[in-house]
Amino acid sequence: MGKRAKSNLNSLKAMHELVRLSYLPNLRNSTFTYESKATKNYNCAAWAIAIINKAISHDHPYNWDPKVPRTQHINSYIKYYENRGFGLCNSGKYEKGIEKIVLYSDEYKEWQHVAFQLNKKKWACKMGNWEDIYHNDVHCLCGGMYGSTLTYMSRKFTWKRKIKRLAKLWWIKILSMKS
Repeated sequence: MGKRAKSNLNSLKAMHELVRLSYLPNLRNSTFTYESKATKNYNCAAWAIAIINKAISHDHPYNWDPKVPRTQHINSYIKYYENRGFGLCNSGKYEKGIEKIVLYSDEYKEWQHVAFQLNKKKWACKMGNWEDIYHNDVHCLCGGMYGSTLTYMSRKFTWKRKIKRLAKLWWIKILSMKS
């Protein structure tokens, strides 16, 4: 690739970043890292439960739990995750042996996003069709397109789920290193 093509590509990436940060104003002043390449293979709702081969959405009946109403209302997403072993909890404070997720919703109580607790200091999420990111504070995604209401959920940690999650994280890293 020539110098001009690289320059144009870098300009395009910078413009893409500015657009993304305009949708998430609090992310601009936060510490976060990109952890994958952009992909449409999965979304945040799937990534929160270690699925990387399909998107989970009330709009996709073949990927949605038939026992849960197909609406964007936050209660539908709470029910979706309850059917996967999660229950409501009071905070995102790290607890050993517990998996946590945080659901974001807007002022109309419509679900917008979900992130999962990676470890004591970091949260992870898939940014729509964009990259996966790791961030230190769940509030960095509040405001803008994800709304400002946080709903925390948790379930007991199992080794099977932990190994599945680590394998998926490793696989995403390998795919991101290619090209």
